[in-house]
Amino acid sequence: MKNEKNKTKIYIFATMKKYFILFPAVCIALTQSLSAKIWINEFMQSNIDWVRDDLQEFPDSWVELYNDSGQDVDIQDWYIAETQDYSQGWKFNQPALVPAQGYILVYCDKAASGLHTSFHLDSGNGGSIYLFDTDKNVIDSVTFIPKQPAPNISRGRTIDGGPVWENFVMSSPNQPNGGKFSDRVLENPVFSQPGGIFKDSVRVSLSLPANLPAEVTMLNIHYTLDHSEPTVDSPVYSEELIIPETAVLKAKIIHPDYLTNRSQAHSYIIVSKDMELPVISISLDESYLWDEEFGIYCQGNGVYGKEGNGVDYKANWNNDWRRPVNFEYFPLQNKGAVLNQLGEMRISGGWSRASVQKPLIIYGHKRFGIKNFDHDLFNEKPGQDIRSFMIRNSGNDFFSTHFRDAAIQLFMGRKVDVDYQEYQPAIFYLNGKYWGIQNLRERSNEDFVLANYGTEDIDLIENWWGDLKTGDLADWYRLMSELWKSLNQINYQWLMDQIDINEYINYMILEIYVSNTDFPHNNMVMWKPKTTAGKWRFILKDLDHGLGIWEANPVDHNALQYNMENNDDERKLFRALLSQDSFKKEFYSRFAIYLGDILHYNATSQIMDSIQQMLEPVMENHLLRWRDEETQWWMNMDFWHNEINLMKNWCQERNAHVYTHLKEFFDLGTVMAMTLETSPDLKGSPVVSINGITLQKPVFAGSYFQGETIRLRLEG
Repeated sequence: MKNEKNKTKIYIFATMKKYFILFPAVCIALTQSLSAKIWINEFMQSNIDWVRDDLQEFPDSWVELYNDSGQDVDIQDWYIAETQDYSQGWKFNQPALVPAQGYILVYCDKAASGLHTSFHLDSGNGGSIYLFDTDKNVIDSVTFIPKQPAPNISRGRTIDGGPVWENFVMSSPNQPNGGKFSDRVLENPVFSQPGGIFKDSVRVSLSLPANLPAEVTMLNIHYTLDHSEPTVDSPVYSEELIIPETAVLKAKIIHPDYLTNRSQAHSYIIVSKDMELPVISISLDESYLWDEEFGIYCQGNGVYGKEGNGVDYKANWNNDWRRPVNFEYFPLQNKGAVLNQLGEMRISGGWSRASVQKPLIIYGHKRFGIKNFDHDLFNEKPGQDIRSFMIRNSGNDFFSTHFRDAAIQLFMGRKVDVDYQEYQPAIFYLNGKYWGIQNLRERSNEDFVLANYGTEDIDLIENWWGDLKTGDLADWYRLMSELWKSLNQINYQWLMDQIDINEYINYMILEIYVSNTDFPHNNMVMWKPKTTAGKWRFILKDLDHGLGIWEANPVDHNALQYNMENNDDERKLFRALLSQDSFKKEFYSRFAIYLGDILHYNATSQIMDSIQQMLEPVMENHLLRWRDEETQWWMNMDFWHNEINLMKNWCQERNAHVYTHLKEFFDLGTVMAMTLETSPDLKGSPVVSINGITLQKPVFAGSYFQGETIRLRLEG
């Protein structure tokens, strides 16, 4: 009989994943040290809502790492990158344990913290992922990644750590790979009736698109009417659907052998009256709004909520969580949607987040399919490349006129050189529910600059302490360093070369005229192109604290003095420039002319009247939607009209006070009334300018200062 004592036995176990060879213990340790590896095992280039991370966000993209060894591996001080240069990637600065025979998810979302990288994966062709160890050696890589076939589809090794890569029918983050895979994305069903605005119930049939695989049948069409994304557990379409009231129908084709697209959604807005404004319809999973832990519109249970913005309790709405939405836009002149696309939404603003109707930001995304909104949302600014925009609740003015900030910005917007946010009011439906009037507005960030100036190569700063939004702070620090000097040491020629003086004067005149005291310590946005001749410009933002709202600032409030009363950082620029005679004279001269022209009551009241007329037919329903019947019974049309009249009266009385403020502050001569009228015999359309300021109309009804020179020019 043979001696079996020193004989080594080898056992082979077959599993669903692969074959594992088990050696005696002493051999196991040796094998692990020679071949154990961390693999890039699966990734998703466009994660809409498949994975929710520890920040309660849906990260843009993610990568799954797999540890094929029998020991935990800590990847702290490793790097993950999109290129072969590790320094361009993300370093894991904290302990990050990949368990034995287990997985860890890395969130590629630009959050740059912990397991959240400083980059997101490109959804197009040719991308790469590299994993480096502590010695900067490439441990694993995936190169020449094909374009994502559709959002929420992952690509991975067909078996954990295996050599073959495919697109998975069912993504498996933090789970073993091995499911079905495919390269075919099924198209969405065909709707017999697209979404729109209707006065009666709507009948909708669904059918299969052409050229589908033979095994795909009508039984693979699933739909929902509750705003959730259809799944295999959703109803199967079997007969024509009758929609009796406003609803959003979502449908998709789901087959176990093929990749599934995001659903097609159509809103059917059913109302008895003609719409007086454009209509917005947004649909998203109800839990993304109202879930106690991660719903963005509710206060929540405090687990992930944040304090601030006027509340001393933790509220979900204080987070900037983004949630996927289907966005549809129905212009006034068209009962069908001109935009129907997948995007993202988040709550925005400061204290207005706590309002019952919240301000929102809507984003387009390349990784969702379309990176912009290809329609002129703002008729006065056609042809814009719009990447994101606001659906605003009028901020501080929500329980007042609902258009104060928009009107203020239009006092100058469309007329003179100033960066203002365009305005379009709309009727808003949120998950099929009437949500009142909300205001489409341009944003005051880099997307504003792209839409209006066609460039992304900029520095953009919010507020004077230097909250960087894009670009870098180098030029901002140079500007602030100059302003921190004493007034007699500042290089004024250099300073005035850094600022777009013409635009800045217009900007400051409007802020001072409306007496916006939520400024300059707040709501300041400055940007400049990254060019040799680039100059800082200023974007008007949130002026709804002006025009005497809540009687906070009386009509005689000296906002000029307010903006000069101390030497804090936010006032240094204005104080420095006003110490220069050329700037000072241009400022008060232009201000005085504007008070008799675009800031005269004839002009400002015309803007307020035009918006009032636009909102009048729909405002009562809006007030009824949002007032609390017990505590806000007074919120009716009489109240609304009164608020508008208070605002108009403020404007009517304001100019005389401002002329006095200018006279006293700049030690000017007596304020003297000055009018200009063109003769009825004058033919054509004459252009009149006073002191270089072109009047909007060839009339002037203001004042000027005794002893000051008037230059009058008539053309045409």
